[in-house]
Amino acid sequence: LNLAYQYCHENDLVVNTEKTKQLAFGRRREDVPALPDVSMESQTKFLGMTIDNNLSWNNHVDTLSKKLNTCLYILKRVKSASDDATTRIAYYALIESHLRYGLVVWGGTTAGNLNRILLLQKRAIRIMAGLGPRESCRKVFKTTNVLTIIGLYIKEVILYVTIEQLQRGLDIHTHTTLVMHQTFTSLYITLHHMRGNHPIWEGNFLTSYQKI
Repeated sequence: LNLAYQYCHENDLVVNTEKTKQLAFGRRREDVPALPDVSMESQTKFLGMTIDNNLSWNNHVDTLSKKLNTCLYILKRVKSASDDATTRIAYYALIESHLRYGLVVWGGTTAGNLNRILLLQKRAIRIMAGLGPRESCRKVFKTTNVLTIIGLYIKEVILYVTIEQLQRGLDIHTHTTLVMHQTFTSLYITLHHMRGNHPIWEGNFLTSYQKI
């Protein structure tokens, strides 16, 4: 905390202690000492994302769901008053922009939370395609080249790993292992619950990327 105060002082910045919150992560959170003049919280909002001390992202998904529900109403109005091209632009502006924001961070949430967002995304796709509430929108994702929330998360993770050039197994040792070419990051681990559940075109996306 002293280093933060010093940095702000050296760069002509002022620390707002009323808006400064402390979160403790880990199994022994009760052992983490509280900082002076800083309140200990179980969750807080940072750069538009609600972070909780369990990193479950439940509250963030709740907030995102409310935003998407509002955007669905607007998208429906746009659909009724414009053509397909305009509706598609509105989808990317209203829906996908919210989905992609910070996704590389909160996308590792539970499969249940991702499914909640996926259901709302499907409603948006049905509106865009003029489908009924019970009609399948699976083909629409493929024909419009729109990735589901799971596909978007996989894409964001791949881009992040590639751009940041994260450390791989072969950078640490030369032993021949199954994961020597993989990047050592928890982002890969969070994909385990998606195997076999994502649509085939997302699988093709991953296969195509591996060939690059």
